[in-house]
Amino acid sequence: MVEIHLDEKAIFAVACSIDSDELRVLYLDQVCNNDPDRTQRIIKLLRMQREEPSYLESPAAYLTQAHTPHADETLGTSIGPYKLIEQIGDGGMGVVYMATQKEPVRRTVALKVIKAGMDTQQVVARFEAERQALALMDHPNISKVLDAGATDAGRPYFVMELVKGAPITEFCDLHKLDTKNRLQLFITVCQAVQHAHQKGLIHRDIKPSNVMVEMHDVTPVPKVIDFGVAKAIGQQLTEKTLHSGFHQMVGTPLYMSPEQAGQSSIDIDTRSDIYSLGVLLYEILTGHTPFESETLRNAGYDEMRRMIREIDPPRPSLRVSTLEAKALSTISDNRSVDARKLSHQLSGELDWIVMMALEKDRNRRYDTANEFADDVQRFLNDEAVHACPPSTLYRFRKLASRNRATLSAATLVAAALIVGTAVATWQALRARDSQAQTEIAKQQLDQRYRIAKEAVDTYLLRITQDEQLDHPSFRQLRRKLLEAALPYYDQLHKISPTDEQSRSARAETFNQLGNVQQELGRFDESLAAFEESAKLFDQLASDHATQILYRQSLAKVLVNLADHYRTRGANSESLEYEQHALALRQQLLTENPDNDLLQLELAQSYTNVGVGTQEVAGREWLERAIEIWQALADRFPDQPLYREYLSLGYQNLANRFAWDQAEQALPFHEQAIGLRKQLAKEQPESKKAHIQWAQSHLVLADTLEKLSDRLNEAREHCEASIQILREFSEAFPQFPEIKSHMASSQNKLAHTLKELGALESAHASCDSALRLWKQLRSEYPDMLEYEVGLAATEHNLGAIVIAQDHATEGMALVTQSRDRLMTLLDRIGPHDRSD
Repeated sequence: MVEIHLDEKAIFAVACSIDSDELRVLYLDQVCNNDPDRTQRIIKLLRMQREEPSYLESPAAYLTQAHTPHADETLGTSIGPYKLIEQIGDGGMGVVYMATQKEPVRRTVALKVIKAGMDTQQVVARFEAERQALALMDHPNISKVLDAGATDAGRPYFVMELVKGAPITEFCDLHKLDTKNRLQLFITVCQAVQHAHQKGLIHRDIKPSNVMVEMHDVTPVPKVIDFGVAKAIGQQLTEKTLHSGFHQMVGTPLYMSPEQAGQSSIDIDTRSDIYSLGVLLYEILTGHTPFESETLRNAGYDEMRRMIREIDPPRPSLRVSTLEAKALSTISDNRSVDARKLSHQLSGELDWIVMMALEKDRNRRYDTANEFADDVQRFLNDEAVHACPPSTLYRFRKLASRNRATLSAATLVAAALIVGTAVATWQALRARDSQAQTEIAKQQLDQRYRIAKEAVDTYLLRITQDEQLDHPSFRQLRRKLLEAALPYYDQLHKISPTDEQSRSARAETFNQLGNVQQELGRFDESLAAFEESAKLFDQLASDHATQILYRQSLAKVLVNLADHYRTRGANSESLEYEQHALALRQQLLTENPDNDLLQLELAQSYTNVGVGTQEVAGREWLERAIEIWQALADRFPDQPLYREYLSLGYQNLANRFAWDQAEQALPFHEQAIGLRKQLAKEQPESKKAHIQWAQSHLVLADTLEKLSDRLNEAREHCEASIQILREFSEAFPQFPEIKSHMASSQNKLAHTLKELGALESAHASCDSALRLWKQLRSEYPDMLEYEVGLAATEHNLGAIVIAQDHATEGMALVTQSRDRLMTLLDRIGPHDRSD
């Protein structure tokens, strides 16, 4: 239960405004949790209000005293055949006692009785409904009703089996249960909830304190208790009037489903309990609820409901990976697992299972508690689970949903631009020609221009930069959005030809379009876009000489042009553009020596020129880049970006030495691997960090292959690369880039195994790589690099088959690979193919 600390006067004022006795009790039970004295004081004030309204002139006197109504029951007395031994529970409407029964059987039971003064019509109805709900069920993991009656004063009570246990989360931690045993216990809870659902009951308040676990000999047995707010489906639990209220939240916010937190509880079905079970499993696995209690406590009532309905919690593996060391140590110790392995243990299928139960859209959750339990059992059996990560389309819909207001407004304005831009342009030109434009007309035109520009920037430019669109499935979409933006910028330019921001946005749109076109293998279109972007930024830099931004942007486009020519095999043209960008960045840093970003960009140019220069000077450029990145990494140790670039510097330097001095390259390889391993551990969700870490192992393997006596070490590094990618792919299977790097690593391993003479293993590894490339090419036919990877792997397989004394079959594969590569070269364009 969320602890809400409110002033008692405020609680009393709210309670007075609630007409329903039952809802008033539920409200007090929630806000006065664990403080029965406070509850009783406010209840007495409410009774006094009815009897003597004049007391409202000075209620403070009553609030400062512990006015507790006299209870008819005291410990040691009896209710019917039951002797009260100990009070073990106290809620808003009832008290639970441990009691003993001597006749007709001797046993210890739990007895729940309505509090004195609380026996209103609504409370009695709710109490009777709970008793009837429990009486309907017959399951070993649900507490049983044994008897019922009324006290001498006429207040109802009922008797249940006594559960001598601890809340499930406390039990698991106390006994240091590992993940497997926790999941097995949870499956039993799901089965109990399924039984309730089959009896037509929704619990509506599943949480650890309502799932008690007791030991029967050496076997832990969970018991679902407290059906006090249960809802019946298609039946009537009691003849007494019972309702929950249209705007009343029923349940505990930390465990409450989004629909329970909505405006009405009328449309609640069994999937609400599935969500609460998901929260329970989340806490069992991680030690935390999806939302922290402090966060909900500090949020207002409406904000709390919004959070429950709209905010997606972090996956369990991410939650534990972001814990502080001390908290992580405690939680992992309670689960009998190494702290470093807990996040990995939860990643992948367990993440998917939990997050499927926690879906905001109940149609995407498990339909039944049994389905939920079955998927957990499939995980335990090492079988494929039904839960899976959200599809690419679904993630894009979520992106659109998060930006609904912006997208809707921008879409309307962008649509209006198709008709309105021409009109606005005509108005502007007409006003300029006649020189009769009034100030009001000018302001209206300026406002229309600003709205139109903002629409285009937001809808057609900024959205294309969203990280969720950084996926092969969205590259055609990004291309279309960027191409759609350009005519609007042309029109905007006509309206205001000197507007600096529109010119800059248009230039950047061409730059982004060039990148996307190149990724799609459309090289001629890519080159034209980059050249147009460079021309526009050059004009802006000339018109605004004091602004460094445009020269910075121009340098970035020049680097993109260099990469474009390098991809097409034109290395001399590539180096020329790199040198142009280097000169521009040196000039900028000379003018702004304290600008860290300019230092970073200059180091990038040093690296690019160093890689493209074959002489000794190439190493010198690389070493200068490392000096800059090392200085930045030392100054900003908490910024991973600088260490990422530093690792790149060491990697490039190692590659340079690997050409003819492989032994000297090895220390630089090790430094790159060490940095990238650290970065990947700090950023467990970073696709880029894990790809770079894996890639470092692969290029080290390539260097080790040049040393004939270290082939086994090369094999080990290939296998290390595959393992890094496999583990990340299991946790985040939505990234096809991981599969492509996995295919490259498998292909490299195959080559190394061939050199070692393990031809059968080499063949198997090559087959694995081919399967991945063919799958990727089938899913993303526009991706040029996947076709290149397939061709390279076919060539490697051909060489392996020839070595296996199948020359005809092997030559066919080599020929097929060459034909594929020639087709690709025709797509790339008529540049130097000797490289």
